Amino acid sequence: MTKSSTKESVPKPKIKIVAVGGKACNILKRLHLSFAANPNVECIAIAKAGKIFNQVGVTQKVELRTENDLGELDEKSQEKISHNIIDEKKNEITQALAGSDILFLLGNLSNSMNVMQLERIMTCVNKKDVPTIFFGSSPFSFEGERQAQIAASARERMIQLVDATIVVDNNKLLTQHLNASEALSTVDTLIENYVTALIDIVDNFGVINVDFNDFRTTISNAGEAFFNTATGTDADIPQLLSDLFSRNYLDTGCSGMKKIIYVIKASPDLSAETVGKIGQAIYEKASKNSRIIFGIANEPTMKEKIQITLIAGQMESQNQYIIDNKIVAH
Repeated sequence: MTKSSTKESVPKPKIKIVAVGGKACNILKRLHLSFAANPNVECIAIAKAGKIFNQVGVTQKVELRTENDLGELDEKSQEKISHNIIDEKKNEITQALAGSDILFLLGNLSNSMNVMQLERIMTCVNKKDVPTIFFGSSPFSFEGERQAQIAASARERMIQLVDATIVVDNNKLLTQHLNASEALSTVDTLIENYVTALIDIVDNFGVINVDFNDFRTTISNAGEAFFNTATGTDADIPQLLSDLFSRNYLDTGCSGMKKIIYVIKASPDLSAETVGKIGQAIYEKASKNSRIIFGIANEPTMKEKIQITLIAGQMESQNQYIIDNKIVAH
């Protein structure tokens, strides 16, 4: 199936990036600089006052009340206070989130209070109408068993809260021989890059007419998601596919994918043979009853380069194998 579209006839989805807590606001600060000129992307900071929150240059900021020594309380008491802090700003938060077509949430899985606040914030969202994706990271092994348990519990809560979770495995960075400061900075950069790459394909759906509803279907109730982008050459497709499947810092594997959408960006000279090789490799990684949607974005500046961006959910979507072919051009 081939579709054509114009920029004027298809409005772009409204994307809102919501950072909750100081750690997330640090990533948001850089994302805001990247998308400040994009009218379809809005950044929202929700956190208590502090250096990072004060410095983040977004127009939508919700300052939360500060509570001290909550770490000494039991989980039920922490949850009650965390929810109360959000409830005090519920009208302001609801107004800030209104009007979005998709929400990207940034938070800290190693901070149970942060996840409790995210849990309350999600009550301000009509999840049926707005797909939600959470971006975060698991703790380093050297942070100890307690942090690992907190993050594991928080992760389970997030899976129930949002449509899809994309989580960086911090321990994969330990093989890069980075010092502690570099490793922490790299985690933030990875999440920033994942958000940026995903926004790129979502933002382009409105222009190249790869249907946003297909994206919504893929994300809806996806659970732990696999996401990656890889760039290579037509002359070395095996290496490009190896990078797509294996060269990533997620702790979610790509085997048995059940709901998949991917976009191939390449020059107009891209051959059907190359498209077939890429499609076959992704098909072989998918589960038997998968729903696979793909689009081809013709970009003359790519020349001999090819870029694949893929996101996949783990939930069953269809009872039969479906491929929607969508070849489009800028």
